[in-house]
This record gives sequence, C-alpha cells and structure tokens, in this order.
Amino acid sequence: TNGRGVRMELADGFYAYQWEKNGVVIPGATAAVYVADTPGQYRARFSRKKNPGAADWNRWSDPVTVTSQTMEKPVVLQTGTVVLKGLDNYGAALLYSQGEYPHYYWYKNGVLQNLPGSVDDTVSHVKFIAGDCSSGTCVGNGVYTLVVASIDNCPSPSSDGKYVFFNNQAPINIPAPTNFTGTPISDARVSLNWSDVSTNENGFEIWRRMQTGPTTFTTWSMAPITKANQTSMIDKGLMPSSTYQYKIRAVGNEGRSNYTPSAGNQFVTVVTSGDDQNPTAPQNVAAEATAIRQISLSWTAASDNTGIKEYRIYYDSKVISTGSQATTFVLNDLPLNTNYTFTVRAVDLGNNLSAASNEATANTFVNGLFYEHSTGAFSDIDLIDWNFAEFRGKVPNFTLQPRTQEDYFNFEFEGYLYITAPGPYQFQTTSNDGSRLALDDVILVDNDGQHGSRTVTGQTTTLTAGPHYINVKYFDYTGNQVLSVRYKGPDTGNNMVSIPDAALTSSFGSGGNNLMTAFTSASSGSADATTQELDQPDDIKIDLYPKPSQPYDHINLHVNGGKGPVSVKLIDMMGQSHYDQTLSVEELDRGIQVTPPGQLTRGVYILIIRQGTKVRKQTLIVKE
Repeated sequence: TNGRGVRMELADGFYAYQWEKNGVVIPGATAAVYVADTPGQYRARFSRKKNPGAADWNRWSDPVTVTSQTMEKPVVLQTGTVVLKGLDNYGAALLYSQGEYPHYYWYKNGVLQNLPGSVDDTVSHVKFIAGDCSSGTCVGNGVYTLVVASIDNCPSPSSDGKYVFFNNQAPINIPAPTNFTGTPISDARVSLNWSDVSTNENGFEIWRRMQTGPTTFTTWSMAPITKANQTSMIDKGLMPSSTYQYKIRAVGNEGRSNYTPSAGNQFVTVVTSGDDQNPTAPQNVAAEATAIRQISLSWTAASDNTGIKEYRIYYDSKVISTGSQATTFVLNDLPLNTNYTFTVRAVDLGNNLSAASNEATANTFVNGLFYEHSTGAFSDIDLIDWNFAEFRGKVPNFTLQPRTQEDYFNFEFEGYLYITAPGPYQFQTTSNDGSRLALDDVILVDNDGQHGSRTVTGQTTTLTAGPHYINVKYFDYTGNQVLSVRYKGPDTGNNMVSIPDAALTSSFGSGGNNLMTAFTSASSGSADATTQELDQPDDIKIDLYPKPSQPYDHINLHVNGGKGPVSVKLIDMMGQSHYDQTLSVEELDRGIQVTPPGQLTRGVYILIIRQGTKVRKQTLIVKE
C-alpha cells in the first residue's frame, strides 16, 4: 500500500454494501467503494434490498489480498528534444516511461498534472505544451517527473526530473562542442565524433536530415540523446548511397549551447556507403483466418546488414507492400470460400529483396462462428459499442462458455448458415437477457432488453440455397446466462431445432470443411446429398457410394481399418434413429447397405461409426 491506499470497488447502484477485512466486517464501510490503507485480506458483498436481513445478501466476493511493497524508481525518456524548439521546429515535449506499469502519475515542479481525456491520468506517454508565453516565460517550462504505481496503486519514488524549455526560452549558457566530424563506415552507418568542451551538459543532441533532391531534404530528426561527456556515436539505420547533413548541440538542466557548425548554412555532410547484400528470408510465416473474409499473417523478422525497410506479401498474382518493419499483417475483405498460399519477402534499406519465405496456407471458408466478447453493464443491445472487443475467438456454435465473468458481459457471433433446400424459414432465440438475430444484415428476431429467459420467434422469411451471413448479438446484465438459437424450414423437416454445427458453414464444397459429395443427381430426379466429415480417426476409413438406388431407401457404406465390432447409427437432427446396427469388421470391409425403415426425406442426418472408444461422424445433407 505504501501509504496511499488501495481502491476497491463493487458495481454501483445496489441498496446496501458490506466490506470485510480478515473475516471481520469493517464498521462504516457501506459504500460501493472502499480504500484499504493497511495490509490484509478483503472481500465485499451487496444486497438488492433496503435494510437487508441475513438472508438478503448476495454471496461474498472472492477475497483480495492487500500487501505492502516498495516500487522501483521509474525512468523518464524523451522522444526528440525537451529544449524546444529543435531544428524540426516542433513545439511540444514528448515524454514516456521506460517500462510498463499499471498506473502513471505525471508531475511538473511537484504538482500532479491534470491530463485531458484520462480518468486518472495514468498514461505512459504524454505530450506537454508551452501554454501561455506572453509574460516572457512559458507556463509549460519546468521540471517534469513521474511516479508509477502497482495494480493496487502503491506508488513508487519519484523519477529523476526532465528539464523542459519551450519557445526557444532555454538560456545559451553551455559551450558548444567542437571538432565535429562524420565518416561513412560499412553497412550505411556513419561514425560521428566531437570534442566535449563543457562541464554542465546532460548530453548531446545530434540532428540529421537526408538530401532527397538537388535542393530538397527530409525534415530534421534527432537521434536519441547521448549521455553527458560522450564524444562519439555510430548513427545507424540510414539509407545506403545517400547524403546526410548533421548538426550537434549540448543541452543541460539550465540551458543549451549553440549548434555546431554554428552558421545556418553550414553542416557536417556525409555520403553513406552502398548496399549490395540481400536480407535474409523471413521465417516461420503463419496464416490464420481471424474473422469473416479476414486472414492474419505473422512471421519471424528477417535480418540485414543495413536494416529492414518493409516486407512484401505475395499471394495469387498480387503483391502487397506493408510499408513497415512490423512482422504481422491483416488482409481484409478477401473473397469468401477461397484458398490462399502466402509467401513473404523482406526489403532492406538499399531496396534489396530477400528470397521468399516458407509457404503458409489459409482460406476464407467459414466453419463455426467468430465471436467478440466484452464486459460491461448494459440493459439494451443498442447501448453497446460493438466496435470494441476485449476478447476474440472461434466456436463451433452459439455458446456463452468463453465468458470471462458471470454478469455484465456481451457477445457478438458471426458466421454463415448454409441452406441446402430453399423455401420458407423461421428463426427463434431464447435468451436471458437480450439477444438479436440478423440474417444477411436483416433483423429477423429481436429479443432485446433486460429480462428473464424469454423466447421470441421471428416472421417467416424465404431463403435461397447457399450460405447466408448470420449475426447474433447478446448481453447479460445479472442472473442466469441463457442463449439458444433455433430455426425451422425445409432443411429441418419444418421442425424447430437448434442450428447444428454442420449448418454453420459458408460452403459445402472443397477446401473449407472437408465436405465430400456422396450423392449426385440420379437419372430419375434431381435429388442429391453431401456429407461432412466431423471426426475421423486415422485408422478408420469410410466410403459412401455416390449413387444409391432410388428413392433413397438405402446408403451404400464401406468401412475398413480398426479392430472389433463396429456400431453404425443414422439419426436425424431431432435425434430420431433411422438405422442402428452392430456389424463385424469383415461385413463392413465388404460393404453393406444402410437401409432406413422409410425413405430419407431432404434434411440433415448424422451417420455415427463407433468402434470401441473411437468415433467417426459424418453429417449427411439430403437434397431434393
């Protein structure tokens, strides 16, 4: 706690609260917030009733242990100069913390700064501006320090100060460095040297710009500030075969020196060496579908003697220049149901191209659902910012299992519902609290609001065969967590059933979900069926003959591999059995006919092959 105290908080808005320390109720602690200023084990509870009795309290929270500790002294770093303005003419001071902490508190001349746009001003990177300079001294001038705190808000000692001057108000009271020279060395680097003739500097600022044309240059930029008394530096990350101009000055707590060279039109000029060495190839390229029509790529960085400028991604006949040294890239708005093979190449600062990386494959077939999950107390779907997500993932069907807490959370699911038989369909959700289902961006079921378990059935809609984009939003306020999504139509025998995993797919074709054609059009009609391989032990092989006799009163089945009797079962999506027999391996190896007691109508069926502890399932979609 380190003297400041630890703020603990329950959700606001309940009628009564109690707090405990080490198993003893804390007198007077009856608010949603409690600040613990001594070590111990704390917990709290609330009640939805006024003047609650012993049976009216919610359960105690999980305990929180508060301990005393000493935080390390933080280090404040800077981006660019804090003796403003520099040669780039930028007017703000950019400071940041070395290392990450739960909380950051910034001070100027010992006064905590109220930073705009932050609840408790706990940001690791800050920008300070000059403020009013009309009096001759800018309000922003001063010594800036940082105090950091742990998750329980125990503070650290204060950092060393950063002395900031704005608007060219730093006194010129430090001797300028002399004998400033620059020499090109290998790999497009430059060796810079100078003489330190001052005793009161904190370090040296080295400024550079690159020539881009006969009379044009890039903006001046500052290399990281050197330490005090330093007299040399190797400037890296430069463009090969390029001309650079340099200036240097000394800076300190009380002011600065003039630049060296001092004249405005004088510089130390250096031409960097060329680069004819290719970078190494990126390694370990991986590709993964992370959302609908989205593939995320990652790889291990390439290396180069001068440095990597960017990466290029190759797929199909396309080339994407990332324009960045980052080793991840996300491709969006890709065509649905498409297979891709990716390679990556590196480009160095001399524009040399590496060899290709390993190949990585991914596709935009969608099987199951992508979800985004966040926390927060909401009573209406339209009050939630659905562009923000704390957690993301993939699930085979609608489920609240990935939730991170029992109350105050929301989910958005999206994927595709594949319709095999066109016609009229209805959709239904049961939820506690609110839910909303949209198909092809049209809301079909609106079960919104804060309520107990409630079922809402939407109006009938006519659907064509093929994939349809499905989106379901859900939130839980308090109480039980319930979400069920069902539909009925030709694919379900017009029975209202939970949407099966196999139907949540963008394609019953090759490449996406291991679906294989098992039935093709017969001469006497247009019926056909497809099967989905849901699970397949390596040593059990199944073959479904592609042309059964009409009118679909049997399925030709061939199984080989494994040992021992084999159970063969065929059920529909309502769980009704259409075939259930135990057969020998020899019978199945020769091939049998799975003969249902009646004709198989169009719809979804599951063929289950079980041998000992091994199970293989195939979804059978029968079309007419």
